[in-house]
Amino acid sequence: MTGTHEKIRAVFLTALMVVSVFGGTIALTGSAAAASNPEVGNLSPGTVTEETTQSNQVITFTVDTYVKDGNTDTVSLTFPDQYASGLSPNSAVINNNDGDGASQSIEKVDGPDTDGVQDTLRFDLSDSGSGSQSTQSVEVGVDTSIDYPDVGDDRNLPVRFRFADSNNNDVDQTIDTVRIQDDATTDADLVVDSNGSSSVDYEDIAFQGQLVVGTSFSANEKVNIRQNTSSGSTIVREETANDNGQVRLNTSRLPESGRYTFIGQDSGNRAGFEMIVQDLDVRFGNDTVANDAEVGDSTADLVVDSNRAGDFDHYVTSDGLDDDELVQVFPAAVDPRNADVDGDGDSVGDGIRITAGQGAEAELDFDDIETGNYSFDFEVVDTDATDNASVRVTEPGRGEITFENNIVSQTRGDVAEIEMNLDNVERGRLQIGSNETNYNVSLSFRDVDQDGKVTVELNTIAPNQASSFTTPESSDDTVTLERVTRGTAQGLALDPVNYDLSARLFDTGDETDLGTLSVENAEARSLDAATAPDGTFNDLRDLEGVLEAQEEGSYTVTDSTATGDVLIYEYEGSGLFGALENANGSDTTEKFVNATNAGTGNFVTFSINETSASRTSNQPVKQVNFSASANQGGLRVVSDDDNSTAYIILDTDNLVLTDENDADRELEDDDEFRATFVQFAQAQQGASEVDELTSINTTSSIVPRSGEFDTSGSVEINDNDAVVLQNTGGQTVSGSTTIAPGSEIQVTLRGDSPDPLFRSFRVTVDQNRTFQTEEFDLSDFQDGQQFTASIRGEGFPSNAETPGLVQGQTASVTFNNQTASGQATSVTVAEVTTSGGGFVTIHDSTLVSDGAVFESVRGTSAHLGPGTRTDITVELDSPVDPSGSGTFYAMPHLDTNDNQQYDFVTSEGAEDGPYTDSNGDAIVDPAQITVGQSASVTFNDQESDGESVLVESTELPAGGFVTIHDDTVGDDPFGSVRGTSEYLDSDASDIEVSLDDPIEEDGQFFAMPHRDTNGNEAYDFVSSNGEEDAPYLDANEEIVLDSAQIDVSGDDGTDTPTETPTETPTETPTETPTETDDDDGSPTTTSDGQPGFGLAVSLIALVGAALIALRRRD
Repeated sequence: MTGTHEKIRAVFLTALMVVSVFGGTIALTGSAAAASNPEVGNLSPGTVTEETTQSNQVITFTVDTYVKDGNTDTVSLTFPDQYASGLSPNSAVINNNDGDGASQSIEKVDGPDTDGVQDTLRFDLSDSGSGSQSTQSVEVGVDTSIDYPDVGDDRNLPVRFRFADSNNNDVDQTIDTVRIQDDATTDADLVVDSNGSSSVDYEDIAFQGQLVVGTSFSANEKVNIRQNTSSGSTIVREETANDNGQVRLNTSRLPESGRYTFIGQDSGNRAGFEMIVQDLDVRFGNDTVANDAEVGDSTADLVVDSNRAGDFDHYVTSDGLDDDELVQVFPAAVDPRNADVDGDGDSVGDGIRITAGQGAEAELDFDDIETGNYSFDFEVVDTDATDNASVRVTEPGRGEITFENNIVSQTRGDVAEIEMNLDNVERGRLQIGSNETNYNVSLSFRDVDQDGKVTVELNTIAPNQASSFTTPESSDDTVTLERVTRGTAQGLALDPVNYDLSARLFDTGDETDLGTLSVENAEARSLDAATAPDGTFNDLRDLEGVLEAQEEGSYTVTDSTATGDVLIYEYEGSGLFGALENANGSDTTEKFVNATNAGTGNFVTFSINETSASRTSNQPVKQVNFSASANQGGLRVVSDDDNSTAYIILDTDNLVLTDENDADRELEDDDEFRATFVQFAQAQQGASEVDELTSINTTSSIVPRSGEFDTSGSVEINDNDAVVLQNTGGQTVSGSTTIAPGSEIQVTLRGDSPDPLFRSFRVTVDQNRTFQTEEFDLSDFQDGQQFTASIRGEGFPSNAETPGLVQGQTASVTFNNQTASGQATSVTVAEVTTSGGGFVTIHDSTLVSDGAVFESVRGTSAHLGPGTRTDITVELDSPVDPSGSGTFYAMPHLDTNDNQQYDFVTSEGAEDGPYTDSNGDAIVDPAQITVGQSASVTFNDQESDGESVLVESTELPAGGFVTIHDDTVGDDPFGSVRGTSEYLDSDASDIEVSLDDPIEEDGQFFAMPHRDTNGNEAYDFVSSNGEEDAPYLDANEEIVLDSAQIDVSGDDGTDTPTETPTETPTETPTETPTETDDDDGSPTTTSDGQPGFGLAVSLIALVGAALIALRRRD
C-alpha cells in the first residue's frame, strides 16, 4: 500500500508541473487572437472523497481576455495518468455572451506527453465571428465521469489546460481543481473513534506494523500519540488530522508493545488501543526432501504458528526459486499467487503471496525442483512479523541406518537406549537378539520429527511387552513391536548376556549396520540418607531443584534428620528405573508407589521400616506408608535416569506411618529407620519366593529439633553457662544445631540491664550443623551488660534461650627473662591472652624511668586474634646491644580500629591503646633482657721473667681489660688475680701485662677479658668484690678465658720454647634471647647485664664451668 501511495504522489507532482494551461478564450486581433489569465471556473462538485466515482464532474476554466477573430480554436484538459482509465467525457461546456459554442464531438486522446495513455479530453471552440472583437471573458471546460483513486492524503486534482490558437498564440498551464479528500478508514487495519470523554478503553488490538486510524477529530488539528505505562504516559509522536478529522498512525513507528492514546490538541477528543508484536514461527516438519516423487518423498510439511488468531497473508520469497516455482511448490490450500512485494507496481520476480494463519499446516511439494538448500523468507503483509525456514532438496537414493554406538550397555532391570542415525530414509527396522540367546524380537520405527535420528528405548525388566519399547518423551518418533520370535520366560527380566543388534531398511529389509546390546549384572551401588531444611520439600520438585540444592549446600548426606526437616534417600544402581518405566502412574512418584510395593508382578521393592532398636515396647515396628504419604503431600520421587540415581524425598511434617496391622502411628524423636531396596530376577508371584538379584540398605535417625549457643564455660548466670562477649568490635555469636545444613535461622540478642541491647541476625546453618553470626560492635555497652540469646521460630526447646554477658576488654601477659649474645634482634613473649585480639608491644625501661609512652616502643607483634597465644616472637625495631641490656616490658594492645595494623604510636594514642586492668592501669609484665659481649682472648705458652706475661691478642667489643689469674682462680676469683692490663679500647694484640705479684714457679695461668662496666677506665673488679668490671661472657653465659703454661726456670743454654697457640674461642651470637628462670621459677635479675658477680660463690661457679669447657676444648 505504501508503494502505491508514493507512486500516486509522484504522478500528481509531475502533473502539477506540466499541465496548467486552459484558460478558455482565444483573443484574436488582426492576424492573431490570444487567451490569457486562465482561472478555475465552475467545479461541481468542488470536493470529493477518494475511491469514489463522480458521473457528472464539471471542471471549467475562465479566461478574461478572449478575443473573437472568427477562427476555430482547440481546447484540451489533461488529467494525471492514473485517472485515464476512469475518465469518460459527457460534453464540453462554454459560457459567453456572443453565442460561441463548442463542437459536440469531445474526444478522449493521448495527451501532450505522447506516452500512449489516453489521459486528455479535447474539443474545438468555434468563433461565430459576429459581434465586436473586443476582449471578453469566457468560461470553457468539460462535464465528465471520473473515478477518483486512493490518494493517501488530502489534495487537489491538477489539470493541464491548453488553448491551441489558430494563429499559434497558445496558452498552456496546469491548475489545481477539485479537492480530493482522503478517507483514511479505507486503508486502516483498525479504526478507533474518538470522543470527548476522559475515560478511554483499550479493548481494540493492533499488531505492530498495521495502520491505525483515529477519527472524529477536528479537521487538520494536531493530535498527540501518548504511550501509557505504569508510571504515567509519554508523548511518542505528533500527527495531523486530515480534512475529515482522521489521523493515520503507522504502528511500525511506535517503540514497543503497550497501550496508546490519541489526544486532540484542540478538540481534546481521545481514543485508545493496545498494540502488541505479532509472533511468527514458520517451520518445515522435515528439513530434507527428494526432488523425485516417484522414487523418494518430495513433500515437506509447512507449519505456521503465531499469537495472532485467524488467517493472514504473507509475502514469500526464496533465492533460487522464481515466482512460478514458488507457486508450484506451495499447495492450493494457502492460495499462492503473484504479488507486487516491493511496491514498484510490477509483480514480476518479486515473490508470491499466500494465506496461512495460526496453526496452519500445508504440504509443500518439491518434485522437479533442482537440488540445493533453499531458504524461505516469510513477511506478514500488514504487520512487521517475519520468519525464515530452510529445506534441503536432494536426489533420491538408497538410504542407510547406522548405530550411533555399536555397543550399547545397560544393567539388568534398567532401560537401554539404542540410538540410530537415518540417512535419506524415514522408516526402518530393528532386530534385537537371536534364537541362540533365546530372545529375538523385531521392531519397526519412524523418524516422525524428521531430524535424521531415532532412539529406541528397551525396558529390560519386561522385554516381551510392546509397552517396553518406546522413544524418548521429547521425540515425536514412533516404534512398534512387530514380532517376538523368542521371548524371556514369563515375568523374567532380560538375562545379563550380549544380544545382537541389526538395523535394516524398512521396505527391502536390507541390513545396513550391526551392533551389540550388552546387558550387565544388576548392581545396587549405593543408598545414602540425606536431609534438607524444613520448608524446602516443594523446592525439590524435580531434578533441577535437587541438583540446585546440592550445589547450594542445602542438601546434605547424613544419617540424622531433625523433626520437621526433609528426609531424603538417594539410591544409585540398577533395577529401579526399569520398574518405574514399567509401572502405571501419572508421574514418577505414583509410578514409584506402584512399582515398589510387595505386590504380585513387581520386580523391585523399596521399604522404610523402623529398626528394632527404636521400636516401642510391645508394639510392631513403624513403616512409611508410601501411598498415603504421597496422597498427603509427604512423598516425592525424582529420577535421574542418565546417572541411574533416584531421590526418595520425604517431608517429615506430612509423613504417614502405619504398622503391619495398618494402624496409624506417629513420627517421634529418636525414631530410627532402615531403608531397603531389593531387585528380583523376575516379577514376584504372590507368596512364591523369587531370587534376589541385588539389595542394599541404610539407616537414619529422626532427632529432636534443637540448638545451643557456644558459651565460655567460665561464666555462669543463674547456674547456666553464659555467652560471653567483649565490649568492642568484631564480636560474633556461634553455636550448633540438629537441623539441616542450609537452614536459615534468626539469632536474636536482647537485654535491658543496665542498658537496652538488641541485635538480630539471619544466619545459615553450615555443613557441620554449626552457625555463626556476622561480626558486630558492642563498644557502646558497659562491662556487665546482660542479655539473652535465642533462636525463635524453629521449634527449639525454650527457643534455645541462653544468658549472655558483655565483659570489658581483658588481657594477661607472661614475659620471662632472657639473654642474647652480641645483640638481640627479637624477643619472645611466653604467653599472651586477649579478649578481643590485638598486639603485644615491647617497651624499654624509659617507659617507667622517663614516662616515654611512645618513644619506649621497641617492637610490636603481628596481629593476634582473641584468645591465648604462646611463644610469640616480636621483632625489635632496632637491635639491643650489650649496653642496652636491662628491663623491658611486654604490653598487650587493642586493635581499636579493626584494621589489624598497630596504630598506637602513629595516632599518638588515639587508636590501639593498651589493655587495662580494673584500675585503668596498662597491663604489663617486665623481664630482664641481657645481651652478653662477644669477647675473645688468645694466651699462649711462654717463658717469662716472672715480672710480666704476653697476651697474644684480645677482642673487647665494649673495651675493658685483660686480667691474669693463677691456677687458684677456681677457688678464689679475687685472690687469684696476679696482674691486669691497662684499659684497652677494643681489639688489641701483643699485650704485655705487668704482674702485681711476680711468678716464681712454673705453672698454668689464665687470661680473662673484663668489661669496664662503670666507664672509668680503671680496673675495679677486685676492689668492688665483683660488682663492677665483670668478666665477658660467651653465648652460653660462660666466662671467656684462655690458659697458658708459664716457664720461669730461665735456661740460658736452650732456645726459647716455641709457643703453641691456643685456638681463639669462637663467638656464638644468638638473635633471640634465651629465657632464664631460677629453680623456683622466678626470673633471675643480673647486675648491669652480667649474672651474679656481686657474690664470690657465683663467680666461682662460673669460673668452674669455664674451666671445664676450656679443658674439653683443649
